Amino acid sequence: MRRFGRRAAQAAVVLGVAALAVAVATGFTSGRTGLAKGTIHVGYGNNLTGFLAVHDKLISNGARLAVEQINRGGGIGGKVHIDLKLEDVKSDPAVSVQVASDLIAKHVNVLVLPCNTDYQVAMTNVAQRKKQFTLSPCNADPTVPRRYSVYWPVGMAGNAQMAQLANYAKLRKYKRVYVLDSPFLYVHLMAKYFKKAAPSRGISIAGTDTIPFGATGFAGSPEGYAAIVTKIKNLKTKPNAIMTGLFSPFVDFLARELKAQGVRIPIIGSDGMDTGVDLQVGGSAVNGYGFSTFGYPDKGSATARFYTQFRKRFGASPDGTYPALGYDTIKVLEAAVKKAGSADPKKIQAVLAAGMTVKGALGPVRYKGHGQHNPTNIVVVDQIRGGKFVKVLKSVPTNIPSP
Repeated sequence: MRRFGRRAAQAAVVLGVAALAVAVATGFTSGRTGLAKGTIHVGYGNNLTGFLAVHDKLISNGARLAVEQINRGGGIGGKVHIDLKLEDVKSDPAVSVQVASDLIAKHVNVLVLPCNTDYQVAMTNVAQRKKQFTLSPCNADPTVPRRYSVYWPVGMAGNAQMAQLANYAKLRKYKRVYVLDSPFLYVHLMAKYFKKAAPSRGISIAGTDTIPFGATGFAGSPEGYAAIVTKIKNLKTKPNAIMTGLFSPFVDFLARELKAQGVRIPIIGSDGMDTGVDLQVGGSAVNGYGFSTFGYPDKGSATARFYTQFRKRFGASPDGTYPALGYDTIKVLEAAVKKAGSADPKKIQAVLAAGMTVKGALGPVRYKGHGQHNPTNIVVVDQIRGGKFVKVLKSVPTNIPSP
């Protein structure tokens, strides 16, 4: 019996040393139960330069603010420091794939994706092969989780966004809407989901055209949209509105060409218009236009408080809600780590799959459980009036078309 006891004791020592080695290697070295002290490594590939930087850079600034606030408080749960590794994807699909591979090779715990749908899919494809947990601030394509189990979105789904835009069109009595599609995936998805949401709101699609997306991207001047505008101008039955997911500054060039040709048909668009660039480039041409987006800084709201914090950190208030989307992405991570009692990516994903609600700067982000990846979010529609964004609708939309 003595011999057995001695061997058992020796085995326990060996196991203890092995466990300590694993803990040191992963950066989590204290506590038997609950959240241990350590560092969670967050790799964030984002478009900091190039034609997509106008929106994406704002999102990563919001994420940076959340990381700084959490780390000042001692980390997640006062124990887990967040190490944010931010790398530039440069608005280039090939670079996005390389950045994803580079960050995964650095053994990050979570990979945060850019907002653009094409880049999300390309990077998630890399992540899926490596079983790398990913968080996506934007969610234009809610079918992505069907193909990639590692993909967890944070923002409103594209079909929910377009359901709310269709609600706005109904409110404004836009019964005939002309849709501008594009080979560019995000713009195509917005067109697709609006057309699916329209009939149940009594809206007919008056016609469809395609905005070219060439080797150099979208046209960078009003004249580049002259042919499309001329076609709309010559329609026998005029639409009440033009719907497009084209984003700033390109949607603003379209607006200026509409005005130049004397076409007084308003554009209704998507979150890509929720930036000060829309007002700067579009000027008076975008007055009266409406667009769906992530949130609105109502007085006393969490969004308004975030705006104050953002202004204090970066010297200016956000000119739209994009920065709060990056902030909420980190807050979802924080809440999931706390609930899991662990920074293990598998355990984080398990609590998201089981369901949870996170109180974010844009409002509640609700994961419904039962393995569903797409959260339920508030969706806002703003109208541009006198050079300002004015809230018209703010709710969780219903009667949402299937993805």
